[in-house]
Amino acid sequence: MEKAMIQPLIAALISFLIATRAYRRKSLDLSGALAGFVVMTIHIALGYRYGAMLLVFFFTSSKLTKRVRRGTNGGVTKAGLLAAAAAGSVIGLTFVVFGFFTTRCAYDVALKQLLVVPLSALAGVCGSLIDSLLGATLQFSGFCSVRNKVVGKPGPTVKRISGLSILDNNGVNLVSILLTTMLTSIACKYIF
Repeated sequence: MEKAMIQPLIAALISFLIATRAYRRKSLDLSGALAGFVVMTIHIALGYRYGAMLLVFFFTSSKLTKRVRRGTNGGVTKAGLLAAAAAGSVIGLTFVVFGFFTTRCAYDVALKQLLVVPLSALAGVCGSLIDSLLGATLQFSGFCSVRNKVVGKPGPTVKRISGLSILDNNGVNLVSILLTTMLTSIACKYIF
């Protein structure tokens, strides 16, 4: 088997195992597991460093999630912000550590990459705040008197709790990821 085929096959296998486990544990629904499989496979196939960062993000975001009253979109807690900073730091550290083992660069460039750790911590906090702000303002939350639970869509039996009906949870996640990526890219341009 060619070397060029080994990494994509390993990527697909690892991604399949993780997506299947996340689906069975109900961390992801079917569409999330399928999307996660595709995204993980691409990242790992492009480089183990990128795959490692994505996996660390997935596991830390699953374990370090901001506990608030059920149905609260945009909830912010001190513990949640600290968790976002910690998760960002761990992701940055993963980038640096895997970089030492998988890439070659001059000593000064390697030391400069250590700036990724605090930048990642800041990106984690900013991403969390952007997600919370969008969730609180643009994502609808309401209480359905028939189903007796908090729902994400308006209806005749739904009393609005907060937000507008502009974005659903997936939309909030997409926009917050895009904005965080854009802001982090701008910061990296000036640092590196």
